[in-house]
Formats: sequence, structure tokens, C-alpha cells
Amino acid sequence: MSPAAASRIPPTRPLTVPVVGGLVLIVALAAVDCPGGPIPTAIDRVLAAGLEKYLHFDTGAGAASLPAAWKALPELLAAAVWLSLSVVFLLRRSLVFAGALLWIGVTLSAAIAIAGFRGWYVSPALPLVVAGIYTILLIVIGRISDRLQDALRLERQAGFQQRMLEAVATCIETRESERVGHIARMRNYVRILAEQLARSGRHAAILPPEYRQRLVLLCPLHDIGKAGVRDAILLKQGRLTEEEFQEMQRHVEYGENLLLGAEWLQDELDMVALAREIIAGHHERWDGSGYPRGLAGDRIPLAGRIVAMADVYDALISRRCYKAAYTREQSRAIIMKGRGTAFDPDLADAFLAVEEELWKISLAHSDTIDSSEGARP
Repeated sequence: MSPAAASRIPPTRPLTVPVVGGLVLIVALAAVDCPGGPIPTAIDRVLAAGLEKYLHFDTGAGAASLPAAWKALPELLAAAVWLSLSVVFLLRRSLVFAGALLWIGVTLSAAIAIAGFRGWYVSPALPLVVAGIYTILLIVIGRISDRLQDALRLERQAGFQQRMLEAVATCIETRESERVGHIARMRNYVRILAEQLARSGRHAAILPPEYRQRLVLLCPLHDIGKAGVRDAILLKQGRLTEEEFQEMQRHVEYGENLLLGAEWLQDELDMVALAREIIAGHHERWDGSGYPRGLAGDRIPLAGRIVAMADVYDALISRRCYKAAYTREQSRAIIMKGRGTAFDPDLADAFLAVEEELWKISLAHSDTIDSSEGARP
């Protein structure tokens, strides 16, 4: 369920619990053959034994003498149990069990009192069974509702976190006016590349769905360290000098320091570690010639390798202040030329398998509003 879809879920209607719960209750009563099945019969037998022992009351004669108008009393009590417990569930769910115990006491007391004072036997089996079954049902409904509410809250929280991360990353990217669509493209590139790579045997175990979701969520942070790079370098037209390029490379260090300088909760450390892998690894190269640490091969975190390919592809196929956009064919050729040198060979193969889909994403989220310019060959 996406955050957008979750936000469209209508709130629970007050009548849902009593109506649906009542229907399920009827089915449950039919399943236990109430009021004539073994469970109600056992209840009547236990109560009859008590009445005969302590009140010397003949339940058989008491049932036979029960006026016709009173024969509907068990059904009325059962309906009252259903309705009252439904109301308690809606108003104060924690009191449902106490409410059921109260009804059990009231029902038994009423049966004993009627037998003692009027000489009639009104079976309490039906309202007692209803109280027991409906209480269990409401407890189950309550726990399911709590789980759904928790899941919905987490979905909304994840959606909020994603939008906040995108907002922060976009603040950095929009310093470069020609990169306004970069975040949207990167998230989609990373998602598709990770899904394709997960289909292979070697990477399937380390790319479960939850990991891929986190990767897509955090990939916009890959260049957050550019907040520390001077505009004169970040927005320079043309090639950078050696000194300027070294300063540009420090954006990785700046990004890592932003993460390390914050105080994180214990359960956030996994996300922080993944974000750091993305930031620190997305400029490393498979052959060890990248920066900042010169890592090679599998020593480069997989998250960094995936984001690196997505970032390079976007840099190739998109216009930048220092270059024009490469064509689709040129971009594909450059990526595949880097197979085994710049890029993980498995990742390059995954790229080739989904290249058409990536190209369509580059068009859908193009930085330019000129449709003729956006439709690159």
C-alpha cells in the first residue's frame, strides 16, 4: 500500500463493528448449534444442578410453567449483550471484558432470582454463549484494528519521511537549476535496477523488498554533501580545475559528516548506515579508481554501486550546466564500456536488461519542458 493509497482509506464507520460483528456472531451461534447444542445444554445442566441442590428447584417443571411472554427473554438478553458490548467497544474498548463479566453475572443472577421468586426457569445459555463468543470476537477485532492502524501510521510516517528527504535533497539539487527532476529520476532508476538485480541468484538474498524500499527512500541523500560546496564550483560552466575538482569530491565527506554529526536513536542506526553507504559509495569504481576511499569490487557497498550507476546514467542522459545531454545510444554505450571497470559487471548486465525502461523514466521526468528537446533518440 502506497502512502497516497493509505490516505484515501475512509475512516472506520461506527456501525461497522455491531453490524459485521453481529453477522459473524450469528454464524458462530449456528456453528455451535445454539441454543440447542452441546454447549448450551451443558450450561443448563450445570445451572440446574445448582438450583436443585441449593434451592430444591425442579428446572424441568420450572421450564414447563414459564409463561409464553417470558420465553423470548433469553433472546432479548442476548440482543442486549450484543448491543451493549458493541457500544462499550466503540466508546472504551478496554472495558469490553469487564462488560462481558458483568453481563454473565447479571444473566445468572436473573435466572436464579426468577427461579427462586417466580418458580420459572429461564435458560441463561443463549446470553451467556453470546457474551463469551462476542467478547472473544471483539477482542480479536480490536487487535486486528490496532495492527491495521499501526500499519497505516507507519505507511504515513514513511511517506512523510520520504517527502521530507526529497524536500531536503531537492533544496540541494535546485541550486543546479538543470537538475530539478534528478531526484524523481534517481528514485525510479534505483528502484528498477535493484528489482532487476534482485532477480539474479547472487544478489537476491541481499536485496529483499524491505531493503529495496529503504534504498529508494534514502537514495535522494546521495549528494546532500553538496550543501557544503561553493556555488562558484558547483555552478561553474565548463570543466573544473584540478583544485576545484578536489573540492567537489569533498561533497562525499561533507555528506558523511552531516550524518555522523547528528544524534540518532538506536532503531534508526540501520537506516543511517545504509544512507552512509549510499553517500560514501556512489563515487567509488569497480576497479578501485574512484573516490573517496578507492574501494574496489565487492568492497564497495551494493547500495553505493546501484546508486552510482543510476547517478552516472542520469548525468549522461540529462543536460548539465557544463555539457549537453548524450543520446540514448551514447549513454548506453558509455555505461556498457564501463562494465568491469567503473561498474559491477552484474549491475551493468542488469542495466542493459532494463535500459529501455530507464530511458522512458528520463523522458517522463525530464528537466526541460520542451517536448522536442525531451524526446531524445
